[in-house]
Amino acid sequence: MKSILIFILLLLTGCNNTTTHKKTEIHKEIIIYQNQGLIFRKKNDKIFFDINKTKILLFSDNTNLSKQQIITLKKAKIKFYDINNSEIKDYFKIIKYPTLIILNKHKIKKYEGFIPIEVLKFELKD
Repeated sequence: MKSILIFILLLLTGCNNTTTHKKTEIHKEIIIYQNQGLIFRKKNDKIFFDINKTKILLFSDNTNLSKQQIITLKKAKIKFYDINNSEIKDYFKIIKYPTLIILNKHKIKKYEGFIPIEVLKFELKD
């Protein structure tokens, strides 16, 4: 009986000495912005998004030009997302307001300053 206990004890200590423990960090995916089908995720300090339809993002402040841009988009009945998220602003390197970002599957277009509706409609045709 003692020999069986000693054998089990040796077996357990032997396994602990030969086994290397690896620390694995699990990086969780965090949703940093979600609104009506537009989702920005962050994982491993990288931001990514999946776009299946063209989306227009508006980065604005309280200036007159920003207010005019919002009025213009609403008057033309163009759906847009008014983004006020610092991580997304940093990702797109927003400096001027208003700034429009047009996202689609293959490219990103960035327009700084007020964009007249005629220019915007032309760009949305592409």
